[in-house]
Amino acid sequence: MKNLADANIHEDGTTAQADPDILQSAGRILDVLLCFTKNHSDWSIAELAEELGFHKSVTRHLVITLASRGFLRQDPFDKRYKLGLVLFELGSVVFPTEELVDLSRPFMKKLSKETNLSVFLTINADNQAVCVARVDSPNPLRVTFEVGRRSPLHAGASARAILAFLPDSSIRSILEEGLESFTDATITDVESLTEELNKTKELGYTISTGELDDRVTAIGVPIMDRNDQVLASLSISGPTTDFPPDRLLPLIQSTRACATTIQNVLRNQ
Repeated sequence: MKNLADANIHEDGTTAQADPDILQSAGRILDVLLCFTKNHSDWSIAELAEELGFHKSVTRHLVITLASRGFLRQDPFDKRYKLGLVLFELGSVVFPTEELVDLSRPFMKKLSKETNLSVFLTINADNQAVCVARVDSPNPLRVTFEVGRRSPLHAGASARAILAFLPDSSIRSILEEGLESFTDATITDVESLTEELNKTKELGYTISTGELDDRVTAIGVPIMDRNDQVLASLSISGPTTDFPPDRLLPLIQSTRACATTIQNVLRNQ
């Protein structure tokens, strides 16, 4: 792969001649990022150095710099580097967030009217669940979860509906960071959470009660992109008293149907 920053880079990483308007170090960093594609999603430092024609020590500095800012991450098992989730967050600013919210909002309003519950749209940004849209319940007693609020991916239905469908390596990394407790109901045991994630993948939805806020229940469903990668989650939430056992199945079905509709519309864009 020919690097984009400068075709005349010496073995020690210096340049023979450079356009004064191009910052060479920044250009080399971008060259490293551009090596990561769907067909070649992980690299070692030695492989990157060979691919780009950079000295190995220069490549190491570039990779470590990118990893320190979250643009790359090192797999704890095979030690190879992959793109970091911060790029997803940046990408969501460019496309998915605004378009996803605009596309989803009419369906969210319909779901809220049908269930009399609050509806939330959540994305994963840098290993955190971020609420990007909400439609409030028409009832005076409602859940207050502000747009922009962040929460860990292990706590609550809206977050867990995303976590369960992330790559195994991402899930392992999150579990290894520790599971913070917010209430007595927060799942903080790795084995228990793993079982819940497997259950979520099998069923296609997850339910939480009081995991982030006491006396609040939520049902979360993933929204997948056209490559079957999790893009976001759709959830309904409200006081636990609004989720009696005989109402759970209809609420699950309504939420899943709404998420499927949004997913299908997205895939046909």
